[in-house]
Amino acid sequence: MDKYHSIKQLIRQFYERHKGRNGYRRIAVTLRKRENLINHKTVQRLMHSWV
Repeated sequence: MDKYHSIKQLIRQFYERHKGRNGYRRIAVTLRKRENLINHKTVQRLMHSWV
């Protein structure tokens, strides 16, 4: 079971919606605004696994 499954889906949706122009920092800020507390380094690691 992947504990970051839902976060990965949000990251991918946001990344694809902006056609790959937003990096891990901006995506981390957006996730924090949506009340998903996640470190920018974790976002970077999750993005690196599929980008």
